[in-house]
Amino acid sequence: MEFGPVGYDSQGRRYYCIEQNIATDYSIRSVEAMPDSVLTRTLGELLRQYQYTSNLEYMQPALAYIVHEALDTSDGEYGWSSVRDSVQRFYPAAITKAEELYTLARAAVPTDIATRITYTDGKRAGIVHLDITNIDGAPTSGTEYELELEGDAVFTDGTQRKTGVTDGTALEFGWRATDEGNVRVRAAMQVQGLDHVTSAQDFIRLSEPITVESELEQFDVHTLFSPSLVTQTVPEIVNIGDTVTDDVTVLTEGENNYWPNNANVHATGWYFADIPNAMLDSRITAETGELARDFIARLQRWGFTPHAFATATFSHSGQQQRVQARNADGTPYRVPETTAEGRELGTWVWAVERSDQSPSVQQLMLGDWVSDFLEPTETHTVRLPELDEEPEQPTDENTDEDTAEDDEIGTEDTAEITPSPDSHDDEGNAAAVVVSPPRAHSLARTGVGIAAAALACTVIFALGVALLGRRCRAAQYVTELSAPNTSETHVNTTDFTDNPHM
Repeated sequence: MEFGPVGYDSQGRRYYCIEQNIATDYSIRSVEAMPDSVLTRTLGELLRQYQYTSNLEYMQPALAYIVHEALDTSDGEYGWSSVRDSVQRFYPAAITKAEELYTLARAAVPTDIATRITYTDGKRAGIVHLDITNIDGAPTSGTEYELELEGDAVFTDGTQRKTGVTDGTALEFGWRATDEGNVRVRAAMQVQGLDHVTSAQDFIRLSEPITVESELEQFDVHTLFSPSLVTQTVPEIVNIGDTVTDDVTVLTEGENNYWPNNANVHATGWYFADIPNAMLDSRITAETGELARDFIARLQRWGFTPHAFATATFSHSGQQQRVQARNADGTPYRVPETTAEGRELGTWVWAVERSDQSPSVQQLMLGDWVSDFLEPTETHTVRLPELDEEPEQPTDENTDEDTAEDDEIGTEDTAEITPSPDSHDDEGNAAAVVVSPPRAHSLARTGVGIAAAALACTVIFALGVALLGRRCRAAQYVTELSAPNTSETHVNTTDFTDNPHM
């Protein structure tokens, strides 16, 4: 009993029977491509690999057996269901070989193709994963494939198309974005097809390979990088001689703003001092697209020259550094003693300049980032030392107007004048004159106030003594007091002449 391919054509293609109960006449009436399926792919893969292999180790009987088992539905006395038992008896080794070949085909035949995208550097670079797997989900070997990018990305070699043959390992292809936009991924594999040949006895033969495409994959790409800074001057009040420090934090704010892999970002700060207090709310902003150096030059033209500088380098978003203002020679800057009253503001301007970055980072930045001049969080105040004021001595140049003003701000405090020996009433009791001195804390404010108060006290004192000498009994200025036990009294003028507020 012979068992194997029925024949071959002028192209060398082998024909395998799928209708066991009908004799062949070796004529071809029609040919139709069979629908693609895992079964046709498996049979096609086996025929593609082994149809020309000699009968060594029962290869051709094994292939014929596999084809009949898969596609022959004939019945009856000569149908495949009846003949199968005879084949198994006459060709036991072929049956064993068929089982071996089918196991190999199961691993080699691709059943699925798909692509996956992963990002490795923000959304500006990543990997295309091409998954061509068998029925068990494992990568296949020997499957031809094609992979193509459309849109704003290329593979790492600069091309947009890859072709090859699977080798049983996962396929990964690096890509990089070329612009802001969208990318489409197309993938396809070649699987072996079969033709159904209609004759007196139907056959199958190999057809041309069939292209099977994956589902279209799309993803967004973004290349731009826009670092910004958040700063806070510390402390908010500094003294003469202090160093000047600033807390600087770098951020990548906004959607699709990703820090580049292994990149450092360099920032520069300029410290300005001796700014008029009246400018506290006069914030100045860089123009759109204005370079940091041009902004600093513009400030200088307006009279604001940096007094000190600082730099900072960052390796990731969210990193914070405390920096110290330094002079041009690198020494720490300190708040000078020459700081003038009314010009006690100091402020920082910070920038991330594109020209200061590495070439790879420069490619991702559109321009400079610059903070505002007199930004509130970046502005502090210099505390000036308090000056001790010497009180002025009273002079005769004080006017009646000065004295009148001080009388208006007098207090309810009173001072007693000890009466002279002549200041007694008719009953021999001593009398005291009550006077109201000016307010002490108001006199200390200005030299004019002090002088006016001293003159007023002197006039009142003289008037009181004169009145006492004349034994004036004016009730509105006199208060009856018990006479002291001592027989000798005097006027105490020490309290007036030694009073520092008079």
